[in-house]
Amino acid sequence: MPPYRFIPYFEKDATIDKIDDLVLKKICETMSRWKREGKPLYPVSVNLSRMRMNDENLIDKLTDMVDSYGVDHNLIDFELTESASYDNMERMLLVLRKLRERGFKISMDDFGTGYSSLSLLTQMPIDQLRDLGCEIIQGYYYSKPIPIAEYEEKYL
Repeated sequence: MPPYRFIPYFEKDATIDKIDDLVLKKICETMSRWKREGKPLYPVSVNLSRMRMNDENLIDKLTDMVDSYGVDHNLIDFELTESASYDNMERMLLVLRKLRERGFKISMDDFGTGYSSLSLLTQMPIDQLRDLGCEIIQGYYYSKPIPIAEYEEKYL
């Protein structure tokens, strides 16, 4: 089932917070293990729902989780999901700027499919889509999600 079919339901009942945290934890665990094993580390994108922007402790929660595994902040790219509208744009931009100040990367997931506009895009402190050149791509066109073990076998 594609994400656009189920993510809106998780955003409505706030389950998305737990899912986002679980995914980040699993990524940090894996990257920490790869670091110990001397494997190459590359930035990994992690969804960050707009619905979480009102959490006053969000920045510290995310930072503490990543730090608890000893993962460098520049290896985590928070992708802001576009599927949900968000009324407090100033708060969202503040959170994204603070995450970026702490060394995290910021991207927008599926721009153009939801509520965002080009004017918002110019205000956001994002690291990907900033230049006109497109040097980094990802998605189902190239590979559907695969288990970590399969990734390790193919790419590490």
